[in-house]
Amino acid sequence: MPRPLRALAILSWVGAAVMLGFGFIPGLFTPEQHALYAGELVFDYSPIWPLLCGIALGSGVAAVGYLYTATGADAPRHHAIVAWCAGVGTPLIPILVLAIDRAWPALPAVAAWLAAAVLMFRCLHVRRRPIGAWPGIALAGLVAAPWL
Repeated sequence: MPRPLRALAILSWVGAAVMLGFGFIPGLFTPEQHALYAGELVFDYSPIWPLLCGIALGSGVAAVGYLYTATGADAPRHHAIVAWCAGVGTPLIPILVLAIDRAWPALPAVAAWLAAAVLMFRCLHVRRRPIGAWPGIALAGLVAAPWL
């Protein structure tokens, strides 16, 4: 694995763990109430941004990692499916939430999702070679964009 991708993986997993930890440390942040679907789904989290950033970073790096291993020699077949789930399936969650709420950020989120899907399809099914360092970093950002 190229050094920039290794550094991305290490930094993002440490960052995701820290961000997720911030949300669950009692007394560090005041709990905030958030709602989805015009108030139909209400939940408390303190605060919501560490959870979303952790999911965004984790799914972006997972997509790059599984895409890298799925295109390697003697790659397990299920890594391609898991790469599609992490890179294309997981970012659909915030896109659907934004689309249901009819929020304008759904448009740039869909554009990032489509760009990530095209990049994944190109690397996994057309080139059939491991993703390069900079396209991998771009893919991680495109997968994380709908969450952010």
